[in-house]
Amino acid sequence: MLLRNQRIGIMGFGKSGISASKLAFHHNAKIFVSNNKDFNDNELDILNSINAIGESTHSKKLLDSDIIIVSPGISYEHPILKDALNNSITLIPEIEFAYNYIKGTLIAVTGTNGKSTTAHLIYQILKKLSINVELGGNISPGQPLSDIALLKPDCEYIVCELSSFQLEHIHRFRPYIAIITNISDDHFDRHKNIDNYLSSKMKIFKNQDSSDFAIINIDDELTKNAQTLSQKITVSSQDRHANIFYNGKSIIVNEKIEIDLNDFSLPGLHNIYNLMQAIGAVHTINDNIQNIESILKDIKSMSHRMEFLGKIGNHDIYNNSMCTNPIAFRSSILSLSKKQTIILGGRNKDFDIDIIIETIINHSSNAILIGETAELLFDMLKCKSYENAIITDSLSNALTKALEITINGAPINFSPGFASFDMFNDFADRGNQFKNEVEKLK
Repeated sequence: MLLRNQRIGIMGFGKSGISASKLAFHHNAKIFVSNNKDFNDNELDILNSINAIGESTHSKKLLDSDIIIVSPGISYEHPILKDALNNSITLIPEIEFAYNYIKGTLIAVTGTNGKSTTAHLIYQILKKLSINVELGGNISPGQPLSDIALLKPDCEYIVCELSSFQLEHIHRFRPYIAIITNISDDHFDRHKNIDNYLSSKMKIFKNQDSSDFAIINIDDELTKNAQTLSQKITVSSQDRHANIFYNGKSIIVNEKIEIDLNDFSLPGLHNIYNLMQAIGAVHTINDNIQNIESILKDIKSMSHRMEFLGKIGNHDIYNNSMCTNPIAFRSSILSLSKKQTIILGGRNKDFDIDIIIETIINHSSNAILIGETAELLFDMLKCKSYENAIITDSLSNALTKALEITINGAPINFSPGFASFDMFNDFADRGNQFKNEVEKLK
């Protein structure tokens, strides 16, 4: 993509917008930045460094652009973007823009739950196999693809986590290996229904052909029949003829190679699925997977994904702040003892809360409730005769109360089950605040 003297509009100046603006400047574009809030000092310095004009509100000045790079958080239903389309202005997501300049082979992971862990597992295994690899996309911590294109042009492989928002409007973006971990209700505040949400996720396969690979979870009702022109690699814990099969104790690859999981420390069946998909990706680009068993003992969980924080007294403490929907909640709760105490709550995004209520009743001794959904959850649990729910007004009080009432030796699991924006900046801020409270009491 030749950008010299092209007018590039950047709509949204968050992490991906900043990264895209730097890449555009590197390719001699004229840059205009439209943000929906005032620029801080660091952002003003960035604008100056790339000779960009910026405004702190979205206006029709964007319509002077040849191309508009749109932040993942902004819907194409925005009136200015509708006007842009009517004026035949090209709109692209940041990943599409970066794709034009990436030289490495792309391994892309999406899904409702497990996409960050799966991407991180692939990255960790490839690093330990001494392969030149970068991790980016939507993952946190991570780096936008534009940063990799600009700063790491010689990397051999790029593992990227992608959200439905990022995939929704791709044109040419094409990964060599594409993975959908699973699909369940999420982001209906943006996509309105499961069909729209699923359609956005399935676009990860849109541009693949028979020289590419798609890794499919055939135990998931919504992904098992995915239509793609690429070669399918199937994973399952139910069908022993799947390419990657979990038999209850080991992972079997192509009915020949057995990978023992004794040293794999990430808890829960959901993490076995994440590992199967990661092994499928690694095996596709590196036939020598016999030594993966020795690598597994060094695999670490990501921050805020069933992250073991150590003990307070004789209680294991887990930070699973990334748990932001009912299916993720159920998976994380099922990975620990039924004697656990759960700390949960947040902002509801039109979820099926019954899944959360059923999971609490059947798989926990206590529930400590915080955030906007606390009173609703309390009332729903009370209607089901669950008497061990307590509402608190802060993470600090929630943790203190959990330590008071948790059965001797049982774990405490911070798995919110809802979005973080009622009390926190994002899931990472929420998780970090919980970790700080744990450290105070250790």
